[in-house]
Amino acid sequence: MASEYFFISTGVETFIRNSLFGVMPLWLPILWGYGFIAIRRGVEALTIDS
Repeated sequence: MASEYFFISTGVETFIRNSLFGVMPLWLPILWGYGFIAIRRGVEALTIDS
């Protein structure tokens, strides 16, 4: 979330409708969280325990 705030404050990313702290859409941190969970589960599924 901090990196997204940095990108938004520098103008790299812009959003028309801001809802979270008046800076970014509410769905963006939720999407990042889901992505991290999905990647973690994928890595766990590919890891073979001995």
